[in-house]
Amino acid sequence: MLPKNRANFRWGYGYVDEVADSLLLCAADRRPGNRVYNVGYPTGTSTIELHRMVADAIGWDGTIEISDEEESGPINYSQDLYTDSSRIREELGYSETVSFEEGIRLTVGNDCV
Repeated sequence: MLPKNRANFRWGYGYVDEVADSLLLCAADRRPGNRVYNVGYPTGTSTIELHRMVADAIGWDGTIEISDEEESGPINYSQDLYTDSSRIREELGYSETVSFEEGIRLTVGNDCV
């Protein structure tokens, strides 16, 4: 059961092969200057959305319940945490070749089924 504030918390994700590709783009860029790039899928994904995608990927047909209680602790779930990756897209031509959903399927693989 997920506390409602954690279930709605949006986080940024990137599939490991996509992140590796972005590092190669950065290493190959020979323009002068120091640049910082964020990489990841362009929109944040909530915890409940991620749980549902993983459930679909492994063929689990159970129910993910959200409680009315809120989780407290070191993470402030009232502030989403995902970044703008438009700079690497515009300056280095980065784009994903694997959809977020496919990245989930590749991550969980057949070992989870």
